[in-house]
Amino acid sequence: MLLPFKLILPVFAVILLIYDVNNTSSMGSTKKLLSVNFEVFGRVQGVFFRKYTEKEANKLGLKGWCMNTSQGTVKGVIEGPSSKVDEIKILQEIHKQLHRKAQM
Repeated sequence: MLLPFKLILPVFAVILLIYDVNNTSSMGSTKKLLSVNFEVFGRVQGVFFRKYTEKEANKLGLKGWCMNTSQGTVKGVIEGPSSKVDEIKILQEIHKQLHRKAQM
């Protein structure tokens, strides 16, 4: 289980690895969890990308982390109920926000 979404350290291509995990609650019902590993390339460091990602993930009640890499990318993991982790919407929002920040 991942802790609440946190930043670990101080463009536009994203690589995703998606894992389906079945989680049985104490009540016996099964919730479908989705885990998304991502890496974002381009101008993502120094534009508050990680802070924005943390804020959006926390709004959705998702768990995970993200960090800058020495290669100038941002890597991370987002995990939560599949209904909240819609990788297409996440990608669209990430792209839209990065595009806006890159034009500033």
